[in-house]
Amino acid sequence: MASTLAAALAGTEAEELADALERVRFPAYVTDAQGRIVGQNAASVEFTGDARGRFVDSTAVPLDRPRIRDSIARKLMGADATVLRVKATTSDGAVRQIEVSSVPLRRRGQIVGLFGLYRPVDVPAPKEAPEKRLTPREHEVLTYLAAGCSTDQMAEMMGLSHATVRNHVKRLLRALGVHSRLEAVAAGHRDGLIDLI
Repeated sequence: MASTLAAALAGTEAEELADALERVRFPAYVTDAQGRIVGQNAASVEFTGDARGRFVDSTAVPLDRPRIRDSIARKLMGADATVLRVKATTSDGAVRQIEVSSVPLRRRGQIVGLFGLYRPVDVPAPKEAPEKRLTPREHEVLTYLAAGCSTDQMAEMMGLSHATVRNHVKRLLRALGVHSRLEAVAAGHRDGLIDLI
């Protein structure tokens, strides 16, 4: 990052800014005067992915991008600091609401970039712990369904009648709160009840 900033700042200043950026605990970034990201700290890369070379609004949802551009324009016209709440896409594809605070970086009175940091202001819903408990027979049926077995194949392998296996399948679907065999396999995998190969 220091080499990119060096074009706008003196070498020592760029190195100090790069060092300070990395020590900030919140996700932080630096842009050039046009709003193109020239540096991010590790927390920012972890949160939104590597956005260097892209415009600062590139990780925001399209609806919020005009507000970000307006904020940049206000800073270029002399506004000191702005705080925005926008929605951003994270590195894993989730959309999170963040609060962004940014200030202009000046060199000899001229704006050469922006320094900003942000923090999530929403709290992602925790992943639900598997609450569904299956009987050993329901788990066996789920395992056979995940392997792609038909009712007849399951009946033969389990030594049960066709009707009894259908009843076990119905109970499994009820236990998982789903309506089809495919949904049962997906729910079982999601809840950590089975592993798919």
